[in-house]
Amino acid sequence: METVRLTLETRAQAHPAAVDLLARLIGVALGDEDGARRLSERLVDALPWARFLPEDDRSVFLGEVASCAEACAAVGVWAPLDQLVREWRHTAAVYADPQSLSLLTRHHSGEFGRAGPPDAE
Repeated sequence: METVRLTLETRAQAHPAAVDLLARLIGVALGDEDGARRLSERLVDALPWARFLPEDDRSVFLGEVASCAEACAAVGVWAPLDQLVREWRHTAAVYADPQSLSLLTRHHSGEFGRAGPPDAE
């Protein structure tokens, strides 16, 4: 069953504008060394999984979120921002699991041949 929602146009337009403002504020904070450090430190309060990311990656994550959120607000499409956060959360999960991290970061030598198509389910 599909849900129908009626809303005022001004309210619908306010959402992208608010996200754009927040994205720009994050960008300004990241432009200042002290602001970037403090924002990165507080990130784990908002997103506990970010604690598993290396400190340098937290700053990269914040910069990508700010840039992506600004672009999403400009076009009113939020899926790319959702995807970006999901990918970073999965990255944190790899850092949290020493076995996965070791497997994905060790040097692999040799030729493994051509990859076949994924198995159909």
